[in-house]
Amino acid sequence: MRSKRIIWAALKSSLVFLPILLIACASTPRSVAKDDRLSLREGGPHTGTWESSSISLDYQYSKQAGAIQLRVSPRAKSQFVKLTVWALFVDAKGTVLD
Repeated sequence: MRSKRIIWAALKSSLVFLPILLIACASTPRSVAKDDRLSLREGGPHTGTWESSSISLDYQYSKQAGAIQLRVSPRAKSQFVKLTVWALFVDAKGTVLD
């Protein structure tokens, strides 16, 4: 009986603190490390490569007034079932823009 009370108390306290934690995390701005940022230049096409320990991405982009075209060619260093590439836009400090 005592173990049920302990479990119930732990569950109740997690239900109280979980929403607070989620709200705090949601309000914290995300940022991108300087090494993972790419400054976009006008015109193009511009090409380059971005690498991590598990994948290499060859990219090509063109930037015209009001539009960006991006092509990405992945090269996996290990097997993947699915790959999703996210392009995030950041300010000069690396904070992700909405």
